[in-house]
Parts: sequence; structure tokens; C-alpha cells
Amino acid sequence: MTPTKKKTVAKKGDRRLKMDNSKFRSPQHFERYTQFYLKAPIIQERFVDLTDLKDTFIPGCFEGRGWEKLLSNLPRVCEPLIREFYANAVLRENETNCWVRGHEFLLDVDDIDEVLGFEGMDDHDFTNYKDRMLSIETAQAHIGGVREGKCLNTNAFPADMRCLTVIMMFNLYLVRKLTTINNARAIFLMELKKKTFIDISAHIYHTIVDETRTTSRAKLIFPSLLMRIFRLKGVETPQDMGLMSTPSAINNLTISRIRVRLLGDEEGGDQEGGEGMETETEAAGQPSSSRGRSKRSRASSSSEVPPYAFQIILERIDGLRDMQIEQNVKLSALQDQVNFLSAKLDSFTPQQ
Repeated sequence: MTPTKKKTVAKKGDRRLKMDNSKFRSPQHFERYTQFYLKAPIIQERFVDLTDLKDTFIPGCFEGRGWEKLLSNLPRVCEPLIREFYANAVLRENETNCWVRGHEFLLDVDDIDEVLGFEGMDDHDFTNYKDRMLSIETAQAHIGGVREGKCLNTNAFPADMRCLTVIMMFNLYLVRKLTTINNARAIFLMELKKKTFIDISAHIYHTIVDETRTTSRAKLIFPSLLMRIFRLKGVETPQDMGLMSTPSAINNLTISRIRVRLLGDEEGGDQEGGEGMETETEAAGQPSSSRGRSKRSRASSSSEVPPYAFQIILERIDGLRDMQIEQNVKLSALQDQVNFLSAKLDSFTPQQ
């Protein structure tokens, strides 16, 4: 009786991520990437249409500051480069040692000055906003809001003030919860509204450093600004990588959306946990899946619906379509990779 040959079963491929030496400077930084930054949200800056907001006080808050590159002409974002930047960053006393796609460079306040066009300006002593010795009551006296412990609830802000807070959140100083801002953000918002001088380059640098230190609930901020810095430092964007879709602009429609929410709050009576401002996804022009726990308000007649509400609905529909197209492209790319790997597996013959 001749012995039968045993068929060797091909081992399933290891699905764990493997380190690419061209993307990470060490195994420790690759581990930081997989644990903290791989799935961390990227908070993209949004174009701020100050011309469209001309009938509000908001344009005056930015007049003469020279912050155009933080509010407009924003470069599109290459997602992998932003994630790798934060994962590979090494903090030093007054600078950050950066490593992106094998390109090592230093980042400090002067680099941000250069990118924003502030070269040659006098240096100012800067104190991080979280270390400012100014009471929340002082900030509240200038910007409003309702005290909640050491924070301000923004539900009491008028619509244009909430819009300024949205600009701060996306383009200037990340706000983790839209309905409340802590003392540091309240002071920044107060100085922004009062047209006080703000050393924006030093502020941005220290904010990036703080987020780089944060490994719990990390959020990747200033991606468009970082794309400008990469260009300054000679880091090229890979041609085979797609860029993130551009988020919706902040303009009069943003204020209209906020006012619609205010109207809903008034009609709904007591609302537990209802958010007066946009949620994070809605502020970016995407629909929110969260639902308030409040009682459903009675349906109003069509004559009571503000005329701009239909424009807002159409904008959200367009946002959904853009999301669907983007997801279809990603799924198509994944399917191509699956087909390629399947073809490779089929080319291997089991050893006898």
C-alpha cells in the first residue's frame, strides 16, 4: 500500500500591521502609530468666508492679524503623512524633531512664522493659554456664556458668537466638546473678540506639542498647516496617495444652521443634553447620527420653516453624496488589493 502524500495547508497571512521602515523611524514609533494615531480623527481646517460674514462682527476679529493662510487657500491633506508626523515626532525643549517618509527636520515657532509670512517680526513672551492666570469670570464678562464649574456653556452664545467658536475649533484652537469650552479656550476667544494681539505661531506650536504628548483620545490638528510645513521642509506628497475631501466652508450658512438649531431648542422646551452648536460631524458638513434624548416637538406647519432651512438640507444631501463617492473609491481600491493578493496566493503551489 503506497503512502498517500499529505497536502500542506497554506498558512493564513498575518493580518497584523507590519512596520514599513520608510514610514516610521523606529519600532517604538510604529507602536505609537498603531496604538494612538492610526484611527485618531483628523480635524481639518475649514475655509472661512469672511466676505460672506461681512454683516457680522466676525471679520473685524481677524482684521490686520495676517492670518489668511489659516483661514483660506488651505492645502488639501494627505492623511497618511499627518498620522506619520504625529507618530514620529520627538519633543525637545524648544523644538520638535520630525521624521516624515525618511525626511528628518526640526520644527519650531520660527518655522510656523515663516510659513504664515511673519518673518522678521519681534519676538514676544508667550504664555500657554492653559497656564494663563485669568479667571473664567473675566472671560465670561466679555464673551458671555453660562458658568459650569471651570468651563463656559456656549448654549447662551448668540449665533454669530457660536460661529466664531466654530472657527476657533477647526482653525485655531481645538474644542473637544462643542457645548462647553474650558478656561484656556475662553481666554483665547475673549482675546480674539477683543482684537488683542495673539502670538498665533507660538500658540499653534504649543498646541501641536500638547496634542503630540496626548496619547489618550488623540486628535490630529492643523493638517493643512502641516502640509505647508512639509512643503517648506522638502517633504513631497506621494503621487499615488489620494487626498482627503475638502470640508464645507464656514459662512453665513453656518450661522443659518445655528439659528435653525436655536429655533428648534425654543420649540422643544426642556431638552436634556441637546447641543446648541453644531456637532463635530455637522460642523464639517456631514450629517450627525446622534439623537437627542429630548421629547419630540410637535410638527410645525410648512409656513413656519425658515426659507434657508431647505438650502441647509440640500447642502447636507450634497455632503452625503460626496461621502458616498469617497467610500466607493476606497472600497474599489480595497477590492483591487484583494484581487491582487488572491492572484499572488493562487500562484503559489503547495510543496510536495
